[in-house]
Amino acid sequence: MGSTPAPKQGELDGWIGSRIRDRRRMLGLAQHELAEALGISHQQLQKYEAGKNRISASRLWWCADALDMPMDYFFFERPVRQAADRSTTRNEVRPKVPYAVFTPPELKESGPPRHPRQR
Repeated sequence: MGSTPAPKQGELDGWIGSRIRDRRRMLGLAQHELAEALGISHQQLQKYEAGKNRISASRLWWCADALDMPMDYFFFERPVRQAADRSTTRNEVRPKVPYAVFTPPELKESGPPRHPRQR
């Protein structure tokens, strides 16, 4: 039918985990510092970064906030398989659109909801 095959189990989890790790390192944060900001143990953060555990949407939202990045950062440029099994990137599949275009005004002003331990 020409549809794109589904990614393997854990493939996206590993990609998101690597994006979390890369951004954390870019900011010079230790695992325990980011874990504390998210209200989780550093062991749980290790599992997220290694792609061993799937991160929930709400936890990913808090992570984006703690790392000062929009949510789409975790998915942008993720390799995608095409029906013809050609490897490409998300950039080639869809045009780049600024994050602000999709952000509702109430979130632009207030930002994402904070984790209860951060209040």
